[in-house]
Amino acid sequence: MFEKRAVRKATEQLNAADRRQRDTEDNGRATRAAFHGTAAGRDAVKSSVRADKDAKKEVKRAEKKLGAAERRLAQKNERKGRTR
Repeated sequence: MFEKRAVRKATEQLNAADRRQRDTEDNGRATRAAFHGTAAGRDAVKSSVRADKDAKKEVKRAEKKLGAAERRLAQKNERKGRTR
């Protein structure tokens, strides 16, 4: 039961991370377009790039957690002789 919840939770986190990554990419494009050619543009681009990198890291972390949760569930089911 615990692993099932862990898999479900990891899947939700992965979906949220994917959504955040798409949102930061869209927001970054809009910000860069708005500040194009201005002094504030450089800072906006740096901030946008940083947000994109953070979002990518978050997606990778969520994928890793999902893989671990699925692996634990498979191991537990194997020990108990269950088939999924």
